[in-house]
Amino acid sequence: MDGDVGYMKVVLGGYNNLFTVEPPVVVGVYTILCRPELICTPAVLADKEKTIIATSVSKHGLLQSYKGTIKSQFYTVNDLSLIPDFVRLGRFNYAIYPTTEKELQRISTDDLHYVRLFEANLYHVLHNKYRFMAAEISHALQQALNERAEKQ
Repeated sequence: MDGDVGYMKVVLGGYNNLFTVEPPVVVGVYTILCRPELICTPAVLADKEKTIIATSVSKHGLLQSYKGTIKSQFYTVNDLSLIPDFVRLGRFNYAIYPTTEKELQRISTDDLHYVRLFEANLYHVLHNKYRFMAAEISHALQQALNERAEKQ
């Protein structure tokens, strides 16, 4: 990967070829998505009988940063965008879903509930071969964030 937008530092451990560019782009929220008829609390993570769908990166970030007990089983997929539909359609009862506040508002419907686990900043991420561009990109990000703040 050469670069991407929207990675939390908590998921980058072990990826020595990537670095984050300051400032953070937005605050991210780690959540558990749940079927509406089920109890939706962080306690599902401590239940070894529960299976939770997550991407490998999301699971890694959860294991690195969540302070509670995790004994649940995980089923791994590698397309984060599919996860809400897996829960909505009843293929899984629970999912780990790192996202943003704006996205939570969009996906929160009668057929999908969520509970927040923790927050972490989202950053633009680049491959180390682009480190020479970091200051320039950082400056451009800050300008864009300032312009967005002025419009609000």
